[in-house]
Amino acid sequence: PVVTVAGWIASGNPLQALPGYLRLSADIVSGYAEAMGYAGPLREVVLALVAIGGLALLCWRFAPVALFPAMVVAGMSFKHAMTRQDTHVVTFHLKMAAASLFLLACSRTLRGRQWTALFMLVNLAAGLWMSTEKTPAFLDAFSNRLSTNWARGYLNVYLDFDTACRWGHEESERNLRVRKLDAVSREKLGEESTDIFPDLVDIARANGLNWSPRPVFQSYSAYTPKLDAVNAAHYSGSARPHNILLQWAAIDGRHLFLNDPLTFRALLENYQFESESNQGHILKRREIPLQATEISAGHVNGTMDDWFDVPRAGPGELVLAKARVELNWAGKLRNMALRAAPVMVQVEDSRGVRSYRTVRANQIG
Repeated sequence: PVVTVAGWIASGNPLQALPGYLRLSADIVSGYAEAMGYAGPLREVVLALVAIGGLALLCWRFAPVALFPAMVVAGMSFKHAMTRQDTHVVTFHLKMAAASLFLLACSRTLRGRQWTALFMLVNLAAGLWMSTEKTPAFLDAFSNRLSTNWARGYLNVYLDFDTACRWGHEESERNLRVRKLDAVSREKLGEESTDIFPDLVDIARANGLNWSPRPVFQSYSAYTPKLDAVNAAHYSGSARPHNILLQWAAIDGRHLFLNDPLTFRALLENYQFESESNQGHILKRREIPLQATEISAGHVNGTMDDWFDVPRAGPGELVLAKARVELNWAGKLRNMALRAAPVMVQVEDSRGVRSYRTVRANQIG
């Protein structure tokens, strides 16, 4: 706590803002597993559970005192790897090999150390295999790190820090070129405050924009209704930015309407289309926000896989739906241990049927 408070103050933040930061951070932590969960091959989950079970068995057999710390590391590694099971899974078995060091240090018998060494070798091999399967360039990078050139290069960073900083700056500028705005759009935005929606915030850095971000400045991280509401309040308040640069894209097959719906509704009420740019739509702040009157069209109860008819909107109308989707006890347990199954919404209209992933908790907005 002391280090946290000291770092917060040293960063130039007011101390009275720390409790609010911690509350919103807790929402981000609690909502991550369900909102960002991504399923991969089942065999990876099975191999991970076998590895955890094997380590637990070895600890129980040869060094029970090592069981608790080894399982803490194993559990955290499993959650990190399998919640978003893409490249996050790559290092799981390498971490399991590291977790077995507790057993190696506590084991008092030669046989115990031999079994531990075998466990480490098997997991190192599994980690290398998984790394090359998920990221084919891994072996090249790994071989490069074993070379003297890599060590010499990192040593030169400290010996000639100015040159290293200059190289890093040039590399950053080179990567940002793809985010450059066309000249006309850059002139339109000028020095007025601008936010980037939903998440490509490097556009602000690439163009030297007067970036005025909402509190949760990447929409895919607004995992809970509280985070969504905080962003919506920002877009409706007096401190809202003059411009929004909007890209019509969302991660993991989501739809912008279903990502952070309260925020998107606030955006529609407080901004209007201005022009197109090579980096998305430019929206300008309305002088007078749209005033909408909500009229309830009723409510329905249903279960998963049910279809619902949507009332037709009249002139100047929008049809909005609020959906309360609750996890049962099994879903909550699965979300705690691994990840909840994603909630999908299918839409059928004259163009056919389309499917979108939702942030389940936010659909109440």
